[in-house]
Amino acid sequence: MASSFRNVQNHTILNTMNKLLILPIILFITCAMTCGKDDFCPDDPHSRFYLKNESDVRIHSIMYWNYPDTTIGISPVFDINEGISPNGSRAFEADISNCWENALEGRSEWIYIFNADTIETLDWETVQQTNRGLLERIEINLTSLNQNDFVVVYE
Repeated sequence: MASSFRNVQNHTILNTMNKLLILPIILFITCAMTCGKDDFCPDDPHSRFYLKNESDVRIHSIMYWNYPDTTIGISPVFDINEGISPNGSRAFEADISNCWENALEGRSEWIYIFNADTIETLDWETVQQTNRGLLERIEINLTSLNQNDFVVVYE
């Protein structure tokens, strides 16, 4: 009888724990469905901005989210066929917040521009320690993006 009572008691505890675990999952899903760009972004949000390469070299670009630190961060994964060819462009998507107005509110960030041919032949530690291949750091913020119609130009 005591064993049967313990089984019922353990079953009840497990059911309660399962319900308690399901509650945060339901809350997370509900928030994810209702907490969208409409809550945090303006009526006409920008989910992307473009980096236009007006130089005569193929470039790679990355944003490290470490402003004002200018240290080159961990090695990004570059596909050798990626990069931005001369007169080409690349979109930077605002994945985290759905719009750049929210992601950059009250802050600036760096876009690091690298010579693609140079960094594709070096190990990343050399690039980090020597800045070889780094062509420019471009500071962006909402003011600069708005003034330039959400296009950043590398010349």
